[in-house]
Amino acid sequence: MGRIQDKPGLVMAAYLVQSAVLAADAVGVAIAAFLAWRVTRGSAAARALIIVWTIGLIQKVLRGAGMKSGGLLAIGVLALYLAQIALLVSTPIYQRVSGGRAGRRPGPARLWPTPPRWMAGAALAQPPSTHALQPRT
Repeated sequence: MGRIQDKPGLVMAAYLVQSAVLAADAVGVAIAAFLAWRVTRGSAAARALIIVWTIGLIQKVLRGAGMKSGGLLAIGVLALYLAQIALLVSTPIYQRVSGGRAGRRPGPARLWPTPPRWMAGAALAQPPSTHALQPRT
């Protein structure tokens, strides 16, 4: 049995739960459920529609009065929308909607892939910036 993050259906179920919490009406939840179902079936167009719609909602929250006043509710809603975007661009969802265009069958994947091990060593081996050590004049 695979891990939870390897199953696009469960990732989209988490998306749908967040949508139900954020939606003001049943029609919005029904549309989100339909598009989430289409994404689990491999529809790249449905994924793109959800991402564009969520980005529009993020802009609406950012321009709202709650965000301008620094309200915690607006910050929480913004965090949920950003979590939805993170779910939609996660590896299992991307592999599902890409349809194996590279000609190989997608294997088990992490939710977010880690960089190669050599990158950490290369970052540590890099000399410090001399610009940061210069005194200000």
